[in-house]
Amino acid sequence: ALIPLLVSTQSTWGKMEFQTNTLRQVIIITRHGARFPLEPVPHLTQWPKAPEFWKSFGGWLTPFGAHQHHCLGKILRAKYIDRLQLMDPDDPDVVEKIFAFSSNANRTVYSALSLLGAMFSPVAVVISDGSQPEFAENARTDYDRGIELRINFSSPLDPLLHGYKKNPRWDSLSEHSLDIGQKQLAEQKSYQDLCDRLWTITGYAKLDPSRGSYLKRVNGIKHIYTQLQIEKASGMTVLVNDQDAPFTTEDENMVVHAGHMFCRLQFSGHSQEMQPLLGKEGAGLLPVELVRKMKEDRYKFCLFSAHDTTMMGLLSHLGIREWPVPKFAAMVGFEVHEIADQKSVRMFYQPDTSNLTEETNFKYITPPPAGQIVPFDQLDNRYMSLESFEELVAQLGSYRTAEEWEAGRFVRIPGIPWVEKHKA
Repeated sequence: ALIPLLVSTQSTWGKMEFQTNTLRQVIIITRHGARFPLEPVPHLTQWPKAPEFWKSFGGWLTPFGAHQHHCLGKILRAKYIDRLQLMDPDDPDVVEKIFAFSSNANRTVYSALSLLGAMFSPVAVVISDGSQPEFAENARTDYDRGIELRINFSSPLDPLLHGYKKNPRWDSLSEHSLDIGQKQLAEQKSYQDLCDRLWTITGYAKLDPSRGSYLKRVNGIKHIYTQLQIEKASGMTVLVNDQDAPFTTEDENMVVHAGHMFCRLQFSGHSQEMQPLLGKEGAGLLPVELVRKMKEDRYKFCLFSAHDTTMMGLLSHLGIREWPVPKFAAMVGFEVHEIADQKSVRMFYQPDTSNLTEETNFKYITPPPAGQIVPFDQLDNRYMSLESFEELVAQLGSYRTAEEWEAGRFVRIPGIPWVEKHKA
């Protein structure tokens, strides 16, 4: 039986006399906050047209995106620092108990800075590429040096958070599934008409009727879905255009349906048989790194500042299907508890943190056993032992090293057309 989790109701760090707190570690994987689009859409009027703007700010985190992560950091502080007392932010050695890693992108770095700043204020956050001698693993004991946010600048390949990137095996599996799904949409008259309306509204090149068949054009809805999410997250009236063409609620629902379908096809595939193959490539080295961090006693809090693709790959690899698509500032988390002298893991997924408060119960989920694929809304919410979680990751065949991933990404799949985007 689980040991009851009894904690102090105080809002600040205090003694925990006569109380039992089983929490030992928290690991969070976040999607960055709301960002600018990567490029202008021809007919949309609420964005600059000047190329100089897009060279400077394309894809950058917006002020609202930073605010999203500031709010998330405050919620995590209220839950894990103030209420569950995972660690004392006034401890001079607190920086040694925090691990933070970000992909090499403005939107993830700034998101991490915002979250960490809110969660651990007044402790500073400093950026490291691992080359500074003062950031050696055994050299930091000074409170004033701050929390180290690590970024991998050394390699264009980042299989820790981007297992799918520059990965021909993932490209081949993903495009095969997308081809099947897009064909289904392109055959529907309602989506053919939507392509025509979106072309009028946006002027986006991939929706141009000159491309020929709707099978070629329907792919352009993916871009409009992303644009829609950016504008909605920023509180804008969506897809305002110089054609005075209306974008209806029905249009929005269809775009969202197609966008979610494309996301799931890319990372879970068109069938349950395809999901284990795609999930492994999408998750990259992250599952094994999670186990490694859980087994260490060094870090109390770990943050991986990443992307929606990181989260979708991980969820799919763990055998979860039909997951809610992560919105900006979504998070996947793992709590490590010590129960009866045994480490146990509890996983949660918050695809939308916009209405999250410190009182909100997180959506706890339990990954299914290896070999099983279970829809998100049918998952259990039990603890599982760390030993069982480690065994699950091993049984799923997760990549263990960068060298293993490097070799695996060029292994062809019988019956799947090979996509030659990258060379060995």
